Formats: sequence, structure tokens, C-alpha cells
Amino acid sequence: MSKAAIYARVSTDAQSENSIPDQIRECQNYIQKEGWKVYAVYSDEAISGADVSRQDYRRLRSDALLGLFEYIVVDDLSRIGRDMPEFANLYQELTDIGVNLIGVADGIDTSKPSSKIPVYFKGIMNELYLDDLKARIVRGLKGQMQRGFSTGGRIYGYKTESIFDPTGATDRFGRPRRLGCRISIDDAQAAVVRKIFEVRNSGLGFKAIAKILNSDGVPSPQGGLWNPSSIRAIITNRKYTGIWEYNKTRWINKHNKGKRKPVKNDPSKVVRYESDDLRIISPTLFESINESLKTNKKRNPGGRKGYLLSGILSCSTCGGSMVVQNSGRYSCYICNNARVLGEYACSKKLRISRQLLEKSVLDWLADRLFTPAVLDKICIETNRIIKERQSANNSKIQVLLNRKSELKKQIDNLLTLAENGEVSPALNQRLSNREAELRELQSQINDSNVSPKVLLRSSMDWIKSKLYNLKRLAQNNSDKVILLRNEMMQLFPDKLKVYTKRVGNRTGFKITGEAKPLNLLWPPNLSKGKIAVQGLEPRTRGL
Repeated sequence: MSKAAIYARVSTDAQSENSIPDQIRECQNYIQKEGWKVYAVYSDEAISGADVSRQDYRRLRSDALLGLFEYIVVDDLSRIGRDMPEFANLYQELTDIGVNLIGVADGIDTSKPSSKIPVYFKGIMNELYLDDLKARIVRGLKGQMQRGFSTGGRIYGYKTESIFDPTGATDRFGRPRRLGCRISIDDAQAAVVRKIFEVRNSGLGFKAIAKILNSDGVPSPQGGLWNPSSIRAIITNRKYTGIWEYNKTRWINKHNKGKRKPVKNDPSKVVRYESDDLRIISPTLFESINESLKTNKKRNPGGRKGYLLSGILSCSTCGGSMVVQNSGRYSCYICNNARVLGEYACSKKLRISRQLLEKSVLDWLADRLFTPAVLDKICIETNRIIKERQSANNSKIQVLLNRKSELKKQIDNLLTLAENGEVSPALNQRLSNREAELRELQSQINDSNVSPKVLLRSSMDWIKSKLYNLKRLAQNNSDKVILLRNEMMQLFPDKLKVYTKRVGNRTGFKITGEAKPLNLLWPPNLSKGKIAVQGLEPRTRGL
């Protein structure tokens, strides 16, 4: 009995027509009529057909390539997607592996030879529908903006008020028909926006402004504490000058990767609305401050550096990330909330030497890696890999040597013919070709630089030296640290907690957490490791 998969999709949460249950029911009826068996039901809710990263769509495609069913049944082909290149690629893949696509409402069955033209025509129509829908949305939003209505989203400093149809008309649910949401200035929040621009204009940085607002008890747009990024977002938002723009960018699909990227639209397609009633900041002040941002880009002039424990450590007090701060020769880890937001976010403002913390974690790891049992496992695994690679290389070299022997025999035979007086242009050409091939083979053999009789092996001492070199790499902040840090993040999936306290005139620290098993490298009787290391800074350092 043939097996069929069902796929259903709706674009929005509010979409009631052709709902997922309705689509599934139509597909089930078709499958029952054909006498097939339902293999599985796949569905994506509230996702556009232009989005190729849909979870169940990707799962459906993967299962189809595994040959788990012979048919994919949809209510209509637009449920599969409205992106023509993706649709054409899917159709070709399904055709190659013998999986047929059925569109119940479309009356399309790709198992029939005559279906190719209707399938591609339907795919083009679905994409044209999507293009037309985008154009209508832009026109609608442009109209709403020109009428002073919100086009979606909330912006700090403004408020919205629902405006209803004065005629008393109702929507399809019997509720008063809403024309849109009128945007107006929120006086309390606008005062905060003006203060941010004024303080920035006086020369203070984003972090200093955030600390001022936090000390005054002003809630951030998210309702919590202010941080430099939220200050920057306000400083660079042109809407506060009363100029509102829409459709500045568009999103395009990166086919076969399930991702989208933003692309700037042509200036002629940008929808622009300007209103004095929505102006909180003068355009002159806005341009002056943002021009200074362009000329004072001194963030990370030497490029981003990799640190071994970045993204792995967290503050035990507030849960914030521990980040690296450099001051001259002194490099340390510090709670980012305490560093950026001050005591309003975290009271633990003590610094701990970066080298000391990294050495403590590496020493803990070394104690578990450099045991005889684990080193023996590494040595065995390393030699196994070396043997496999050498065997493959030896096989390749042997093939080259065999071919070399054959070529020498052929050249000798051709020379014998020439010595017997059977010289001709064809014979000369054959001899020249064989000699050229022999030179190429010899070059490949020389490049391999390994005799098929040689067998390399790693020793315990060699393994130890490499592991200790790895430790020194981490301490020296080499580019290889980033690779090692990625492995460390896999080893410690939950952030390690860092506790700090004063011990006399010094800073004491403790790191606790759990480590995942290290596959072959982990002792067999240990499912996961408990890390607990501690130490003392040479002297106490505050903010």
C-alpha cells in the first residue's frame, strides 16, 4: 500500500479560511479515495509561504529525501510555498527520487506526464500573488501613515489611540470598525527622550546616560534598567525629529539555506511621512549628535579578540555575563551588569584576573585529561585515525606505483618498435603521451612523501606535549583560542557561576558548574563532571 504525507499551512494566526484542520480533512479524503495510507501529517502555522525555513516544511522535505513515503498531498500547491525558485527546486528533487506531489484543489498530480506545465504555471501564479500582496500591503501602510495612523510596532516616546469609524459601522465579528491607531506624543516619555539627547549633547557617553536614568528610577522601554544599547537605539532613531519612513529595506531569501537577509530598497520606494506634531527633537540637534557618532568610532580599534571563557562565565549574584575588561597590562573578568549598569543592577563589582580564572579552569580540565587512563585512550584513538589515514594514503600510492610500472613497460615496448624501424608520427605521439603521464605520476608520488611500508605512531609523550601546548595556546590568547572556546562551550553548556568576595585586602573567587562527558576522553565511570575551583587575586580591585 502506498504511503502519503499530508502538509498544511496558514499564513497568520487570524486566518480562518482554509484552516489547517480543513486542509488536513480534504487531504485525508483524497488519500482514502485513492486507497493509500497516511504516513504523517506536517503543518506550519502563522508562517508565510515565502519563508523556506518553516520547521515542518524542512522536516517534510528531509523525510521525502529519505524515501519514507511516495506522495505529498496538499490542499493546494500554494500551501507548499509561494517562492518560485524554492518550489521549482523542491519539485525537481521530488521528481528525481520518485515522490509525487498532489494538489487536491488544483487537480494537479505530478505522477502524470502532463503535469509539468501546470505545476510550473501554478508556482509562478503563487509567487505573483505574493508580489501583489506585498505591493498592496505597502500601499495600505502608506495610506495609513499619511492619515497619521500607526503602521505597527511601539516606539518609546509615543502612544497610540484607537480610532473607530464615526458612522458606527462594524466588522465581520460585530465589533466597532477600527480605522487605525492614531499616533501622538507621550509627554512623560518624550521628556526622557529630550533628556537623553541633552545629556548626550553635553558630552556624556551611553553608559553614563544609562546610569543617570537608572539612578533616577526611570524605567527603560522594556520596563527594566537602561543599558547603553537602548540609549543608542533612541539617539539614532530619526522618528524623534518627526520624520517617519517605511519600506526602507526588503528581505530576500538565501535559497537552500533557509535564511533571509536585508537589502536596501530603492529610495523611490521608501514611504516617507513628516509631521511637526510628532517632533520631539529638533533635526539640527539630531544631526549634530549622530554626526559625532560617525566621526568617533573608536570601538575595538584593534579588532575583536577571542578570550577563552567569554560566554561561559556568569555572575552568581545577578546571573549576568562575565565579560573581559582590559586596562593597560591588566586584563580581567567582571560582571557586565555591574560594569555597565552599576549597583542598580548588581552589587558584585570586583574584578578577577583573566589569566588567573582561565588558568584555574584549564588546570581543572588538565587534571582530568592528563590521567594515564585518559591519555591512553587518546593515544589509542589517535593511532587509529593515523592508521586509517595512512592506509588510505598507502592504497593511493600503491595505485600510482602500479600505474608507473605499467607505463614503463608500455614505453619500453614503444622504444623497441622504434628501434626496429617502425617509426611513425602516431608512434611518436603515443610515446610522448606516455612519457608525460609518467612524469605527472612521479610528481604525485613525490608529493605524497610517504613510503607505503612506513607506519607512523603517536606516543604517550607526544600526546602529552600536544595537550600542554594547547594549554599554552589558551594562555597566550592565540587566534586558536576561539576554536578552543567553542569546544569549551560544548563542554560547559550551562554557564559556570563565579562567586566573588573580599578576603582581607584581596579578592577571593570560586567557580562552580557542571561539565558534559568528553566522549572517549572522559573516565567511563563518570557521567558528567562537577567543576569547583577557587583562588585569590594578588590584591583587591574594584570598578
